[in-house]
This record gives sequence, C-alpha cells and structure tokens, in this order.
Amino acid sequence: MFKREMINRNPIPYLPEPGRDAVVVFKRTKPEAPKGGWQTRYMTEEGYLNIKPPVFLIDGFLVKGSIAMLGGPVAQRKSIIALDIAHALCTGEPLFGYFNVSEKPTQVIYLCPEMGAASFVKRIKSIGLGGYIGKTLFVQTMSEQPTVLDELEGELPGAVVIVDTITRFIEGDENKSEDMRRFAQKAFRLAKAGATVLLLHHSKKGSSGTLDDGLRGSSELAAFVDSCWVTELDDTTRPYESLSKMRNVKQRDFESDPFRLKPTPGSFYLTMDGTPAPEAEIRSRKEQAARDALAAILKESPQAGINKLRDALKAKGYGKGQKWVTIARCELLGVLGGATLSSA
Repeated sequence: MFKREMINRNPIPYLPEPGRDAVVVFKRTKPEAPKGGWQTRYMTEEGYLNIKPPVFLIDGFLVKGSIAMLGGPVAQRKSIIALDIAHALCTGEPLFGYFNVSEKPTQVIYLCPEMGAASFVKRIKSIGLGGYIGKTLFVQTMSEQPTVLDELEGELPGAVVIVDTITRFIEGDENKSEDMRRFAQKAFRLAKAGATVLLLHHSKKGSSGTLDDGLRGSSELAAFVDSCWVTELDDTTRPYESLSKMRNVKQRDFESDPFRLKPTPGSFYLTMDGTPAPEAEIRSRKEQAARDALAAILKESPQAGINKLRDALKAKGYGKGQKWVTIARCELLGVLGGATLSSA
C-alpha cells in the first residue's frame, strides 16, 4: 500500500509510515483567473463607448426592451390605460393623443386571465382594435386556455407583452421576496428574448401613490422594474367622469412629469388633459379651473347658497369644501377684495 497526495491534480506517490494505511489527500486550488486579468470582469472602454441611449417605442413613456409597471388601486382604470397603450402600439396613433409612437412592435400580446372574453371584446370594439385581433394583437382572457409566462417563446422577439395582472402569474406569495424574485426571473427572460414587458399590479390600500406603497407585496417588485407608472382616479365618487392621475415614480431611463387623463364619453379611449407638468403646477391649474367653474355658476345664479354651489361644482368634477367655496364666492363677487384663497 502507498500514500498518495493530490496537489494541483499531479499525483506524488511516496511510501507510507510503518503500520499506517495509505490515504489520499486533496488540496483545494485557487480558481483560474480570467484570461486577460481581473479587468475582464468589468465594462471595457469599448463597451462604454458603444452604449446606446434608450430607444423608445412610445416617446417619453415606454422604452423598448424594458420591464415597465403600471400600478394603481382596484377598479381605477389600469386595464383601460393598458388597452389604450395597446391601441397606440397597434395603430401607431399617439398615446392619449400626446405621446408619439416612434416604433411599432411586431405584435402585442395581451394576457388578461382576470376578465372573460365577452367583457374584453366589448372593450376592444369600443376602442377600435377589432381589426387587429389575430394579426398584430393577440389576446388571452379567462375564456381561453391559460398560458404561463414560461410557455411564451416564438411570439416574444419584437413584441410587447402586457400582463394584466401579475397576481395571476406569481407562483407563491407576492409578499415573500423569494417568490417575487422567481417572478422577476420570468420577466427578465421575456425581455432577454426580445420583448418589452408591461406588468399591471394593484397598489396597497391607502396608497399615497409613491414607489414605496404604489405596488402591493414585496419590495422586490419595485426593485427590478425599469419604470413604474402609478395611476388613480382624481375623484373616486365619479368613476366614469373623473380624470385619471398618472405619475412615473421610478424614472430609471427617462424623466417625465405627472399628467392627467380624461375619458371619452361612450369609449374606452383616454386623452391628455392639458400637458404634463410638475405637481404644483397641475394643482395650480386645477384650482384655477375650479374658480372658473364657480365664476360661471355664479354668473347664472349669483344668489345661490354655499351648499348649492358646492353641489354644482361637484357635478362639474370639482369637489370643494365649504370654506373654499365661501371664500372663493366672496372674492368672485367682490365682497372680500384681497382675501387669500386656501383649499379646504
């Protein structure tokens, strides 16, 4: 018998000590360094010089090859906004009548297992997308055989994949980081295969519309997306007439100001109300619009009481408190002169 020591895979035999069995000893060796040195692990100068700026499918709204998120409370137009996005991508018409489509995808894949075919078809007809079904728009509702994200293959290169909502595609608990990381890997696979991904998800209850609470579940979700739009109704008591507020709360590749969308009567088509602007400017515009509306009401009914004025303003989409209406009425009628208007 003999003892053998393995060093760097080179056997070195030698005689064992008297009375002892032969053993084999293995010693760990350092992993081989990358060819060309440790610098090859990092971005090269050539790579740095060849990095291109983001390419937009929809200018200032959706980056090609990105993973974007649209979050918002339940029943506050997330799916309608997503359908408007699909409409712009299929037709090439500006999104919300404002954001230009700079490049149309090869196809739009809309996965909506939370809605039946009849309800979804009604929306498609309303927005004018019927002629694109089976050509550049491929829809799957709860009425069709459900598809998991891992099954998407040949339809991915050059496509936009809309997932409405991700709750139906998460395996496990959305509040657990490890389960959300597994879902993130599925989204990364879609993007790596050549798709642009738009994920719809619900906000936390009582959300303030920030990145921290704009999405329900584990914080892993907000971490892996490239951009995150959050929407909510301006006035939840008027769901069919209210404006929709839109804010990009994660601006990784581009910057964007908040804006508001107004519904089109009898259609699911949404259009821009004004132009994107900082929050303070939008609030100022809204205040002025409310004052203009009150002035028009007072012109017709100068003797109207505060409660009637509040009701008339609410009917026009401006929910204002008694204090605001009282001060604004006095100012507009010239009673208080230079009093300062404050919201109530």
